[in-house]
Amino acid sequence: MDKAWALIIDTLIGILIIFLSVAVYFYIRTETVKKSLAREAVRDFLSSAKREGCISQDSYLELIDRLSLTNEIYHIELEHVYDIAEPEYRFRTLEEVLEAQNAAYTGKNEYHYREVITTPPEVDDPVYPGELNTETNESVLESAENTPADPGHVHTDDCYHGTKHIHTGSPSSGGGCYRGQSSYYTCGASFSSGTNGHYEGTYTCSNCGSTASFSYNYLYLTCGNGHGTTYTYSYVASCSNCKTSYNPPNGTPPSFCGYTYYSYALNCGKTEGAYYDSNGNRVFPICNQMVINITATHPVQTVATGDALITTVRAKYLDGSTKVVLGTSGFSTANPCQNQIATISYTYTLDGETHSLTCTINVTVVPRSKTCSRGHIYNLKSDGSDPGCPYCKAWVDNIRVIYPEEPKLTITIGTSLQDNGVKILVTYMDGHTEIITSGYDDNLDSSYLGTKPVTIGYKGAVTYLTVTTVCAKTVCEICGREYSLYPDGSDPGCPYCILKTPIFTGNVLCYEEKVYTDTILDKMSFQSCYRMQTGDRLAVVIKNKSSSIAHKLLQRIFPSISGNRLFYKECEIIGVK
Repeated sequence: MDKAWALIIDTLIGILIIFLSVAVYFYIRTETVKKSLAREAVRDFLSSAKREGCISQDSYLELIDRLSLTNEIYHIELEHVYDIAEPEYRFRTLEEVLEAQNAAYTGKNEYHYREVITTPPEVDDPVYPGELNTETNESVLESAENTPADPGHVHTDDCYHGTKHIHTGSPSSGGGCYRGQSSYYTCGASFSSGTNGHYEGTYTCSNCGSTASFSYNYLYLTCGNGHGTTYTYSYVASCSNCKTSYNPPNGTPPSFCGYTYYSYALNCGKTEGAYYDSNGNRVFPICNQMVINITATHPVQTVATGDALITTVRAKYLDGSTKVVLGTSGFSTANPCQNQIATISYTYTLDGETHSLTCTINVTVVPRSKTCSRGHIYNLKSDGSDPGCPYCKAWVDNIRVIYPEEPKLTITIGTSLQDNGVKILVTYMDGHTEIITSGYDDNLDSSYLGTKPVTIGYKGAVTYLTVTTVCAKTVCEICGREYSLYPDGSDPGCPYCILKTPIFTGNVLCYEEKVYTDTILDKMSFQSCYRMQTGDRLAVVIKNKSSSIAHKLLQRIFPSISGNRLFYKECEIIGVK
């Protein structure tokens, strides 16, 4: 039994070996033919590129079509190699660059002198003479004499804060102040006589909106007691536009008399000739409370700074009486002045309404004064306290430079002393000091390159400083290094960056440059073809990406076999026979 199985297995192995041998044989023959076709397609493709000097889309697509005839998938690699010749450069030294920059500057360097003129500041502290007020609001009100009303005053509408009432309406027809009621009565008498009449008019037709006409006959009936009524008959209405007409039927005239009686009586509740407000309440004369004008009790006044004005006024009332009352004024006496107009206001309330009147006075405010140790006359505060001499506070005794500590300074051309932080110690006449960094005057020529004495002036005092001006510097935005500008502020360029710009040595360098498949295909897709120069080299590499069953079987048996079964490379020089 074991021998039988061994025989069967040996037979199967033999059959497998025969099958594998045949498959390998046909695979090798097929691969030879396919490689021959691929080589022929590549050579024709290179010949076309060599002859035309470019790779066209048509020739590349033709290569792909010819390769696809083998029923295989290929990986095509293109390589364009060409020579580049470039000049040789070298870098200059920093000294060479700076020397060239200095030689290129042609600007001038001239000093311009300017005189420094500074004066003490003006101090506005005028002192005015004058006689001060001897009275106050309280004393004026205490001694005031008020006058009674004019005995000949007659009340008019202006004396009342209301409206004079006059009865309106009629006792016979009502209306206004008269109120009444109506009653319907039947006298029982029959109508004894009648008067015929006719009336014609127009109206607006409700159907078409045009003007239509109507007419009617009427009969005025009178009874035995003298009462009457109107009976209308033969009413005709028609529209000439839409032909609409209306003819109501005739009625029957009344046989007995019925009439409406009206009676009216005075019912306003007000007295004829009396005055009433808007709410209907009766009001009485208030002319003794209505102010018609005011005049100042002291039209011309002189006060010391900070003192109060006399704001009492004499108020004249509508009934002719007068009274001294206290007004108000917003005029400030904090500062001295002469012959200024001040307004006094007086406000009072009458029946819930506020009324205001004004008048003016002439005001002079006189300051209190003092003489300081230096002989300056100045004003005291409004409360009498001493603010100190304003002249000694404002006028400078001397100035000196405290920064820099030495009386010399090096600055950048185009900048000022303030830009470089020069500090001045100012000593005033009253002894107080101040450190300033701006606001002073100087004759620095910021456009001059060199050393010069500079005069500094402030509020009439001067001091001196020796200043050396050098070129400005800037920082390169590219390399971040600092370098000097030209004296006029123009930029010669960063010498460190200029160092990075090479200069030609006279030698020429040659080297190869390679362009691969992706770049070649990108340019060919945009320009329809990829162009090359005479002498350039073009190489084509073909690799098979697909795999047959026989090849896979061989790879199982021989793992060292490459996955790319067909591998072919061809190279041509463009334009060379």
